[in-house]
Amino acid sequence: MNEEEKITNEVPDIVEEQKEEQLAPEIKEADVKPNNIYYLRKDNETPFIETVENERKELFKFYKKTSLRNNIIMIAAVAVFVAAFILLTQGQWGMITGWCLVGVSVVGMVLYHILTRNAYPRKSKHYFNTFWTLSNEYIFNAPEFTDCHVDFNEKYQLAETAADRVYKDIIDIASRNLIHGFYKEKGFVYGELAFYKQGEKKRSKDVLFVGRHIALSNSLVVPEGRLLVNIRGEKEFDLPTDIEDLVELVHEDNFIIYGPEGVNAEKVLGKETIRRLKSVKVNSGLLNVNIVFWSGRTAAYLSYDDSIAAIPFQTEIKGEAYTALRSTVEEMFSILGEL
Repeated sequence: MNEEEKITNEVPDIVEEQKEEQLAPEIKEADVKPNNIYYLRKDNETPFIETVENERKELFKFYKKTSLRNNIIMIAAVAVFVAAFILLTQGQWGMITGWCLVGVSVVGMVLYHILTRNAYPRKSKHYFNTFWTLSNEYIFNAPEFTDCHVDFNEKYQLAETAADRVYKDIIDIASRNLIHGFYKEKGFVYGELAFYKQGEKKRSKDVLFVGRHIALSNSLVVPEGRLLVNIRGEKEFDLPTDIEDLVELVHEDNFIIYGPEGVNAEKVLGKETIRRLKSVKVNSGLLNVNIVFWSGRTAAYLSYDDSIAAIPFQTEIKGEAYTALRSTVEEMFSILGEL
């Protein structure tokens, strides 16, 4: 596992620990409520891409410096232990000197560990805090979004998201950065989400979906269950799997609407809604879009590659991918928020 994968895998634990950590300077104390809910600001003029990229460079520079220092200390410790072993065979004076070297080395390594063990985790958590704070405020900066807030301790529940019936055979779920708010006075939930299924090996897991999830209410009447819209990219990633009880009602190039046989999708969703959904561009890190419509509930699953799904560490942040993410999120809300 490379270091970028490590830092990404650490994120869920870091979210849980944020309550005990010093918040990033970008988060004002007045914006954080006692129950650890952070309210997104509209007046934050801190540049997202530039600030995060500078923090990433500093963290990666510190990581390389720390790794080099640790390697040097390890090599020195091995050399000291080899020298001590040789001295232990050189009579009484050698034994005394050798054991002294061993004692000094052990004490020195213990002190070094105590003094440095929290430095990298502390800097990493500050970076994650900055990243989430600024990226959230960047994405939800449009005036249509109001009262947007993050509960750092909240997670998606498997039973709730699996009930959307976009994916089946889900055995595990991971989530973070859940945002509650209003789009034109309609409540919504947005967050980062991953689904897993059983892998080929007994204890392995394969990815079903990784990306962004949006849920909000609608006033639709969907007969006999649900409609499922799939907008595909050039490659087939994270396609819907819970479609055995549905048929293709519409199939035009990369645009498919699944639903119960005999249902008129245009009558349920409206001609204009379908036209706008067909115009959604799947590119710039976006791999696939699945949108499920139930009577009263809409849920969108936006599948993304590592330019969005992973927090950048070794490589620079792709600003164009986040510009496209904000544009796609706004487009999704402008379509789905009117239903």
